[in-house]
Amino acid sequence: MQPPDIKRRKADAGDKVVFTLDGDGNSQYWAHNGHTGIVRDIELRPQRHRQSARAIYTIECECGLTLHPRATAFEVA
Repeated sequence: MQPPDIKRRKADAGDKVVFTLDGDGNSQYWAHNGHTGIVRDIELRPQRHRQSARAIYTIECECGLTLHPRATAFEVA
């Protein structure tokens, strides 16, 4: 049995995602709430305040915009 992949990201390139609000009804991408999109790229950026890298996604939204959200702004469809 293999240990789980600790570098697993919420979404992979090519995944379909849906933008959502958090539990308080907030989101940096509020105008895109309910929109679907396709993940085109994932950039892992090092963080000064923690050891693990932060994933920044490049997502093509159905409205035609290219967005760069963190994983908390969407769910995998």
